[in-house]
Amino acid sequence: MANKYNILSTKTLPAILHELAEENDAQLRIHGFVEIAPIFISPEFREEINQLIQTCNVTVFTSANAVLSIKGVTAPTQVCCLSGNTLETVQKIFPKATIVATADHAAELAHQMIATRNIHSAVFFCGNKRRDTLPDLLQQHQIDLKEVVVYETIPVPVPIEGHIDGVLFFSPSGVESYFHYNQLAPDTVCFAIGQTTGDALKAYTSQVVVMNEEKPSAKNLLQLAITYFKNHN
Repeated sequence: MANKYNILSTKTLPAILHELAEENDAQLRIHGFVEIAPIFISPEFREEINQLIQTCNVTVFTSANAVLSIKGVTAPTQVCCLSGNTLETVQKIFPKATIVATADHAAELAHQMIATRNIHSAVFFCGNKRRDTLPDLLQQHQIDLKEVVVYETIPVPVPIEGHIDGVLFFSPSGVESYFHYNQLAPDTVCFAIGQTTGDALKAYTSQVVVMNEEKPSAKNLLQLAITYFKNHN
């Protein structure tokens, strides 16, 4: 029987993925390195949000958490968002919305928005730790961007004991929280769910494998790690 390799996920995963790991000689460990806390939306805040939706050309999302945070509050009709889980969540929560632009990462999304030439204003629903990439690019091209923080990302750093062969990362915030207390062994490989997370990891290690999938998901990221270790053993 092959030796099991240890994979750490930096966010909670469903039981079925534990089974997938077990079936493929992997020991899956879990610790959620960030928590998401939606911001309370008062009647006044709700009115402000709806006013922005009505006056701006498009609504922008770069995370599913932002989409979920305004569920039941408003219903955007013109949306620009990241692909994968963010797009799927938009289509589920706001099925009548028109997807004006979608891309794998924030820079590409901003460039698509700029290229349309008819987006002059946008409301961007985000968390308190959003990246600067998209806002900076849009503002450089004179697109009036209104940012609305609708959730907080709270780091939950913890030291991890024992040898880890691979670590699954799902966000730049998770990367920052993990490395607050932890360092990587020379042979530990990091797996990133997308390019933005991969770029954040490169500040700490060169051992980064970035998932290139049209529909990135936790299952696909775990499968990427499993396949990697099978091919490198």
